[in-house]
This record gives sequence, C-alpha cells and structure tokens, in this order.
Amino acid sequence: MTSTLSRPPVSAPARYPSTRSLQPIRPSAPAACRIGDFRIVDPPFAIPQEQLFGFLVNIFSRAAVAQGEHTSIESARALYAKLFDRFGCSPRLLSRRFTYTEDFLLPPEEWKVFDPEDPLSLGGWGRRREAFKRYTKQIFEDLFAGQRQPPSNLLHVTCTAYESPSAPQLLANSQGWNATHVTQVYHHGCHASVPALRVGSGLVASAMAQGRPEHASVDVVHTELHTLHADPVRRTPDQIVGHSLFGDGVIAYKMWSPDGSTHGSKRAFELLATHEFIIPDTSDLMQWSIVDSGMHMILDKAIPDQIAQHVNTFVHDLYERAGLVKSRDFPGSILAVHPGGPRILDKVRDALSVTEERMAWSRRILLERGNLSSATAPHMWAQILSDHAVRPGNLITTIVFGPGLTAAGAILRVV
Repeated sequence: MTSTLSRPPVSAPARYPSTRSLQPIRPSAPAACRIGDFRIVDPPFAIPQEQLFGFLVNIFSRAAVAQGEHTSIESARALYAKLFDRFGCSPRLLSRRFTYTEDFLLPPEEWKVFDPEDPLSLGGWGRRREAFKRYTKQIFEDLFAGQRQPPSNLLHVTCTAYESPSAPQLLANSQGWNATHVTQVYHHGCHASVPALRVGSGLVASAMAQGRPEHASVDVVHTELHTLHADPVRRTPDQIVGHSLFGDGVIAYKMWSPDGSTHGSKRAFELLATHEFIIPDTSDLMQWSIVDSGMHMILDKAIPDQIAQHVNTFVHDLYERAGLVKSRDFPGSILAVHPGGPRILDKVRDALSVTEERMAWSRRILLERGNLSSATAPHMWAQILSDHAVRPGNLITTIVFGPGLTAAGAILRVV
C-alpha cells in the first residue's frame, strides 16, 4: 500500500528563509531537471525494534550452537541479548522497521524464505534471490497497474539482489512496452540516490538534445530489501550494528524536463547539482559483498570520524557546483543527511556546526523506518515536499554515504 505522508511533530522549522532569487551557475542553460510525484510503498510487515532483536538473537544463538561456540541455546541467547542491547541501535532511536519477509513474525517451522534446517546460512543466496525476484516483480506490477501510457524510461535502483531479466524488464515485456528504455543502477549501496539523479537527469537531457521532448521523463523505482540478508554466520559487533539498522524501503518518483515532457506534478524539486567524492584511504571501512549465505556487510567503527573530517569540504564543493556559496546559502537550507546510524548523524551535525533541529528529517526517517539504503534520501525528499511549511525557493542539501568510502550529495530547490 502507499503511505500517507504527515508532517513531523517537532522536527522541521515552521519557516525557512526564501532562496528563490538564487540561480544555477549557467542561467542560459536549459531548465533544470524536475523531481517529484513521489510514491512511498509500505512493505507489508512493520515490526518493532525489540521484536526484531528477539528474532536476531535467536538466529545468532542457533548459529553459535551449530558452530560449537556454545553448548546450550539458553547460554547463547543470554550472551547475544546483552550484545544487541550494547551494540544495536536503541529502540529509542529506531522504533520499527518494515519488511517483505514474514519469517520475522513466524516460528522457524513456519518460515517461508529462510531454511530452519540450516542455522548458519538460513538456506543461502538462492532462497534470498528467489524471494527478491518474487517481491520486486509484484512491486513493479502494483506500482504501474492500470497505466496505459508506456514510460519512456524505467530506472531501477537497488543493492540488495539482482536478476536478469530484471523486474522492470519483466514488467515492460508483460505490458508490451517494447520501446521503454530500462536502465539499472545496481550495487552502489546507500549513496545510490545521487547516481540515480545523475543518470536520470542525463536521460532527460539526452531526450531533449535529440529533439524528443515527449520522451524527456524517467520513472525511478528503488527496491531495497535488506532484511532478506539476515546473516548469523558472522556475529561480531559490527554485524550486530548492521543487523540493527537496516529495513526494507521502496519508493517511486519521476524526473522530467519542464521544457519537454508534460509528466510530473506542479510541486516539485529542481536539480541544481550533484557531487561525489571518494574519501582517501577508506576502501576497507565499508563493504557490501555477495557471499554464499546472501550478502555480507562490513561497517568499521572509524566511518563516522572519517566522514566528519571531510564533510565540510564536501559541502563547500557541492555548493560551488550549484553556483552557490556555502557560507551564504547553506545556513538557510533544509538538511537531508543519510542516517547511516545515530553516531554518523551526530558527527555530521557537529562537523557542520548545525543545530539538532536541522537534523530532524534524518532523525525522523531513522526512527520510523531505519536505514533504507538508497531509498532513504528519496523518502526524506517525499516528506519534505509534502510539508507545506517548505516554500518554493527553499534549498535542500542532501548528503549520503556509501562504500568507497563515498560521500555523495545533491542540491535541490523547491519549485
């Protein structure tokens, strides 16, 4: 189902300074690409953080006994309950997560995706891949049900499984949309929303340059199904951190040219600039790899400090790319920082010398949904655009992070 967006109770400031007089760096260039028509899709199961911890403690304990680290399931559960309390993201900061996988609510003998007879890999990559294929096929069918006009472009963004033909290709084939162009932005990780903007705006610009304005639009769909990758084989503190943060996130939106396509809503963002920067000597700090049991993440405790060291320079360069000045234009902007975890948000807040109030959109998405990988920033954009206290001319500073270690960002403006 599609959720109803609501205004944060205490988060966003009631008023934002207007920046409508600010112009992109090349005022004679074609009108900036528009972004809007957001549709948040709620996965079918919303599970409280405490309940998810119980499931994770159970599968970690079963794996520990299977590997001979504990002689009884009771002693293993006692240990991992303490470790999740110590290293996991507190329910006070992350209240619930959404999932497509009902197994989190079922006893092992009733699991539909995971294999209860395999306490280490829970059935391995094959079961997860099949579930991802099934879920994403249904997601695309539901999103485009009843649509008669074929999309000019379908852009699929995910890092949580891959199948070829992909879900958008299967949809286009089943609907007879043989001229729809399918582009796949895969395995970037949590920062993929910015590459998606870059690719989407390039597709829009290409259609305009080719004299095909009626095709200057892109339907973007993020399907991040992280909860499929519960992995009890490795039970270190960084694995507990990762297992306590990620939820499933699905969102769709459109990108279009105001000079061409008639698609898109009246209230939207215009894209002023994107920027990416790989932080030096950090390639081993964050990893996301396909392994026999599914997909395996490495999160080093040094990540927040590395981000903090570079985020000021990064934001300065991002604003320069937009033809803006950080010292003048950033203080009045709305912040959408990827909530990779509470400590990352704390470090970014302090490094940028901003108030906690300006972190409200990031804190809210973390509390209500967790880390949704590439779908996180678009969820925040949807919430920001739906808040009528946000006025035309307001700037949105988006800062996201992913493997590399990559900092990526975008400057959006409400129109």
